[in-house]
Formats: sequence, structure tokens, C-alpha cells
Amino acid sequence: MPQLYTETLGAGPDLVLLHGWGMNSTVWKPVLQPLAKKYRVTCIDLPGHGHSPEMEWRSEQVINLLLAVAPSKAYWMGWSLGGMLAVLVAAKYPQCVSGLITVSTNPRFTQTDSWPNAMPEDLLLSFAQELEQDPSAVLKRFIALQFLGASVDKQIIRRLQHEVGSRPASIKPLQQGFELLRSLDLRGAFANIQLPMLGLFGEHDRLVPARVAMAIKKLNPSVQTHVFAQAGHAPFISHPPQFMDQVTSFVRS
Repeated sequence: MPQLYTETLGAGPDLVLLHGWGMNSTVWKPVLQPLAKKYRVTCIDLPGHGHSPEMEWRSEQVINLLLAVAPSKAYWMGWSLGGMLAVLVAAKYPQCVSGLITVSTNPRFTQTDSWPNAMPEDLLLSFAQELEQDPSAVLKRFIALQFLGASVDKQIIRRLQHEVGSRPASIKPLQQGFELLRSLDLRGAFANIQLPMLGLFGEHDRLVPARVAMAIKKLNPSVQTHVFAQAGHAPFISHPPQFMDQVTSFVRS
């Protein structure tokens, strides 16, 4: 059976990194070497992204795929969709997780009457419709949207667009990822997790509003949260030193 691609570096407590929709593990580049000085880091490319082969990855299937290549007991850190998948792992298999760090992650990515702190579903669906016509343009637009209002050098954005574009995900995995973003509702799962948890957010995030930090504390009062000032959807890219401070402080405690 095909396995997901992983890359492991460093030594210390195990830390699993999961990237977001349409991206691959190169997104962690700004913090990868600092993390590897403190932890044994395992980066996983999601199905059909980066170097991982294309395969079916509905939520239950992708959890099994992730656990098949992850260390048996680790801290899990996921960004955006990767954070949602990490929540699923922690909720279903807490014995495999030492602690959970979510980055710009919403337990429900799209809005409902009972969860207004999210992206309007019609906006997400517009991305999905455009995806069939011009996937590369959608990815570039999606990356640009992640940094609107954030204090980040435009060269960094162009570098990310280039690196993701050099290993683009194919249409089917992108569509399946969109379906997970649209359909997953992890509020109940998140509320029941009894592991150490840290939720990190960007003040100017256009995809996951910073007010989600307060909303998830109502779901699970034990979660620690932090909002990075002047950051967008990817604070580990725009604010690497401050991001490292939050991660190392959480793991140490």
C-alpha cells in the first residue's frame, strides 16, 4: 500500500508537522531548522501534495495514513487543514499524541448560524469552482490571501508561490481537500480532547478570524491560545522568532 512521504530531521521530543490545503512541507522552511535544533521533526506531505502519491483521503482514511508514518508518540502541529487533521488524530487516538498545536485552524472552516467565526461557504465554493478552470491561479490567489494585512516581505510570498508551484498538488487531491474544509465540523471532537493544547492565530487572518481564539476556549477551556499581532494566516512565515517562542514554551511546560 502506498505511504505518505515524510522527511525527518533533528533530535529530541518527537514533533509531527502537517501543512495546509494545496501546500506541501516546504511551507515550514522558516522554522524548520530552529525546530530541528530542539525536536525530532517529522514533516508529512498530505496525499497528492508535495512528494506524496495521489490516493483517496477522506477523514478516516487520512488519519490511518498519517498514523502509519508518524512516530508512535509525538506532539502534533498542524496548520489550517493540517490542524484540523491533527485535531482528528488527537480526538480519536489520544494515546498517540503528547500534545496538540494548531496554527490558524478553525474547528469548522465554513460559517453556520451557530458558528459565525469562519469563512463564508460561498467564498470557499467559488475557489472550488475556479479550481477546475485554472488550478495554478487559484493556488497563487490562495497564498496571497493568506498574507493580506500581514507584515511580510513580498519576496517571501513569491518564494512560497514558487516552491509550492514546483511541486503542485493535482486536481483530485485539491478537490478532496476542499471537501474536507467544507464538511468537517470538529467542534465536538475539540471540546472532548483532554490533552495539552495550544491554538495559534494571526491578528489579520482573512481565512480563520482571530476571534476563533476566544471561541475555541469556550469549547474547551483548557486550550492555551495566542494571537500574533500583524500576522496573517501563516504566522510561522511572517513571525518565525515569536512563533518559535510559543512552541518551545508550550512543549517545555
